[in-house]
This record gives sequence, structure tokens and C-alpha cells, in this order.
Amino acid sequence: MKDSLQYIIALQYIPGIGSKTAKLLISYLGSAEKLFFMPRGKLKSIPGIGDAFIKRITREAKEKALKKADDLILKCKKLNIGICSFYDDDYPLRLKECVDAPLILYYKGNFPCLKSNKALAIVGTRNASPYGLQITENIIKDLSGQNEIITISGLAKGIDAKAHRASLSSNVPTVGVLGHGLDMIYPASHKNLAREMTENGCLLSEYPPGTLPDNHNFPMRNRIVAGIADAVLVVEAAAKGGALITADLAQGYSRDVFAIPGNLTSNYSIGCNELIRKNTAAIITKAEDIIEALNWDLEEMTEKMVPQSLDLSIFDAEERQLISVLQDNPNGLHIDELSWRSQVPLPKIASILLSLELQGIIKALPGKTFTI
Repeated sequence: MKDSLQYIIALQYIPGIGSKTAKLLISYLGSAEKLFFMPRGKLKSIPGIGDAFIKRITREAKEKALKKADDLILKCKKLNIGICSFYDDDYPLRLKECVDAPLILYYKGNFPCLKSNKALAIVGTRNASPYGLQITENIIKDLSGQNEIITISGLAKGIDAKAHRASLSSNVPTVGVLGHGLDMIYPASHKNLAREMTENGCLLSEYPPGTLPDNHNFPMRNRIVAGIADAVLVVEAAAKGGALITADLAQGYSRDVFAIPGNLTSNYSIGCNELIRKNTAAIITKAEDIIEALNWDLEEMTEKMVPQSLDLSIFDAEERQLISVLQDNPNGLHIDELSWRSQVPLPKIASILLSLELQGIIKALPGKTFTI
């Protein structure tokens, strides 16, 4: 880890600092730690940081934040909960592409499974019909022959729980993204299911232990479900609900959205049928449709391509530094992390990246991410 976890966590305990502001500060300062030891006046040079914010960065506020961070790290250790920051090499790459990716993730189980080459989120109504449950089971069973595939859902009743159980039955690692701390399971009836999931898959949350399952947490949770997946499959959904929120978020992240067509007389097929009617989602009737749409059955041409060597002498120092960092990170980096790793200031980096992109040296990906 490039920065002390204690300081990264402590940032979020300072009043007025959320994930977005924390990333901004780290990008400009080079590390979270610097904020705790630098004069407050120097913060004025950072765009978007005003006097009202600076007044809150008192010595007392920083000391309290560090104490809370220490206590949280100790609590997680006792509860066997892992912690991963946005700047950790293990942070899920798909999620890192998303502009609103959490600064901190908490997990239980096999966290490295999130590095899988194939990740499908499966979501739907809590009031699942026998049809929806059977379709979910069939799809997952037929996908289980794919190498390195994982499924993702929200551990709720209905389609979510069926997706997790069907994955376990088919020996597919499955990830549950929760809208509360990992020191509890909601609903409580899913405790055994959650425990089984951590054997090959994992439980994931942006909320520290002690956070209760408040209603407003679950729409926020849905962005992680969409963000860590290659695609989202909506099995059954009413006209409104969390599954459609997840589908909408997936579209915003440039993820594929799929939907299972349903009975025209069922209230819990309205959402899926509307997604298909509006061409918001591709229609799925069998697992092969997903495999074909995502090219999972094809050899990835990029794995066979040998990158051309670059004559770095033709570039200036900052361009060379950016190219070097991207060469070391072939999956790409978000602009904030690229600035941090290269030590090229954020105000300058955008114009340099544009120049390199126009020269065909780098490529821009969704979510302000860049790659060679």
C-alpha cells in the first residue's frame, strides 16, 4: 500500500470530507498523511477547497479522526474483516474505473476472487416467482463452465439469494455486496448463506462495522454491484425498485445490461419488459446469449498482442513519467491515481494526457481511466 491505511480512513472522519473530497486531497497532496502535518493555509491552493472547509481541519479534528481510524482498524482485525483502500493494488479494477468508487472497502472471505476475468451481476425482485428463480438457476448452471467467472448480487431475498445459492451449487464464487457493516447480516435468515459464500467468494461493503442497514444505504450499495461487474442481468423487476437502479447505474458505467423477458400479466416482469422495449437492455433467453454478448467464449486478442516499444527520449520528463507508470499498470489507472503515482500535478495532467492520446500513445477508457 502506497499510503498508510490509518490516514486514508481518518480522512473520512474529518467533518466535510467524503470519498470524493478525500480523493481530491490525496491527488493534490500526494498522500493522505500530508494533510495531518501540513499548515492549513496551504490547502487554499487546491481547487474546490474553501475557507469554510479549511476551518474544520483543526488539530483537534485530526487527532479525533486518527483515533477513530485506529479504533476501526483494531475492530476490523478482531472481527476478521479485511480493509482495502482505493489506492491499494488489490482494489477491484472495474470498480476503480467508476468516478464514485468508494474510498474504502471492507470485506470477508476470498477478496482476490474480484480479480476474475468474468464478472456478472444478477439482480431482481425480492418477490421472485418460481419462473424467475428457475431461470436464475438455469443461467448460472450453464455459465459455470466458463473459466474464472464470478457472480455478484446483494444478498437480499428473492433473486439475489437465489443467484448466490445457485452459484454455490455450481461451484461458482459469488460476491455479496451489503448495505451495512460486515459485523451483521441482513436479513438475519441469510447468515448461513453468507458464511458459505465466504469460502470461495466474499462479502463486500463500503460501510464500516457498526453501520446499520438503513434504507438509504441500499441504493448506494447498488453502484458497487454494478461497478465490479462486466454486465448486469435483471431477472425479474417491478416498474420501480433496486434492480432497475442497478441497471441504470450499470449503463452510466458503460456496462452491458441484460434482461430476462417475463409474463406480460406479472407486475414483477414490468421492469424487465420495459428495459427490453426501450432497448436499454439486451434480451437474454439463455446463458449462451450472455457468453456471446460479452465474448467470453473468444480468445482475447489483447492477450496475444505484443506492445510496440516506445522511444521515450522523444518525450519530455512528465510525459515519460506518465507513460512509464501506465506501462507498469497495463489494466489502466484512474486520472487521480495516475497523477498520484506519476507525481504530475492534477491541473497539468489533463492536457498532457490529451496530447499523448492524440499521438496514439495512450487510450482513454470510461470513468476517466487511461491505459497504454
